[in-house]
Amino acid sequence: MLDRPAPSVVELVEWTLHESGLGAPRQSELLAVASLAILSIHLRQRGSPESKPVGASHSATGVEG
Repeated sequence: MLDRPAPSVVELVEWTLHESGLGAPRQSELLAVASLAILSIHLRQRGSPESKPVGASHSATGVEG
């Protein structure tokens, strides 16, 4: 028996990506998606005219107030 706990799902995915050689491209894609998500959250919190309240209609984009 091993005295080590079972690996988590994240550890298994990281190990699989590392062993298959797909780690670097996946990491850059993750960085790109995370950057877009963080930027969109920042713009929404800042009150950007490119953002609108969640329940607003599509025509309300860019309309202040």
